[in-house]
Amino acid sequence: MHAVLALPLALLLQTSLTPTAYDDGRACPAECDAHVVVHPRHNGSPLLREPASTAGAPKPCLIGSPCLVCFSDNANDCIEVRYRGAGPPPGRADFTPAFYAEVCGDSLLPRGLRSTCRTASRAVAELGKRRNCFREPGVSECYDHMAAAQGRKAVDDSLYQECRSKGEPAFNREHRTTPKLQRALGCAYERFGTGRNRAGRVTWRRLLDGACRDGSFAGRDGLDCCSDDVWAAALFGRECARFFPARKGE
Repeated sequence: MHAVLALPLALLLQTSLTPTAYDDGRACPAECDAHVVVHPRHNGSPLLREPASTAGAPKPCLIGSPCLVCFSDNANDCIEVRYRGAGPPPGRADFTPAFYAEVCGDSLLPRGLRSTCRTASRAVAELGKRRNCFREPGVSECYDHMAAAQGRKAVDDSLYQECRSKGEPAFNREHRTTPKLQRALGCAYERFGTGRNRAGRVTWRRLLDGACRDGSFAGRDGLDCCSDDVWAAALFGRECARFFPARKGE
């Protein structure tokens, strides 16, 4: 009981987690295997706890170990998944595409995942009718776009490796006269946010191509890495849509 009472009041009042998806490339733990990352404030709460513990006396999950993620205060609205540590802002549970690919065919999904899985499964089916530019980079619908993406990534891979080798402070000092080259968050993101919402406001730091694994590229808005993984493309929507264009004549 003390573990619950020690939680901040905001978390005691919070009764749900929203499932989301992410892939931030080289920064994604364990090669982005099937796992979840959640804001540390939730760990050890009724919504995120060690599987053998109860909602009344929750125990924190250990990084790399199984964890019970509950989307609501309904005891049947939970799923066990490997926990990989800190993640998005409070209120969200960020799962990898590999997790969704693994569980979305289960007929006994918790209610909190059903809508996301239903939408993603439909999107996967639709993507199967489109070009996959990762697998067909030379076709007319893909060639120019893929050539440009590969060129950007080659340049940014070098900057990413330079930053990782020298360290962010030294790298940013060297590029102090070119702010757009400066990096943050383990060299994976731009230092000065240029991500813009529909109102035109700068709201986030964009993920950079060098942070993405070989053969993958930062998405349209710099939120996630796009690859030939159709589950990732289905979950990220417009972020990766340009890599899956309609076939010409359709």
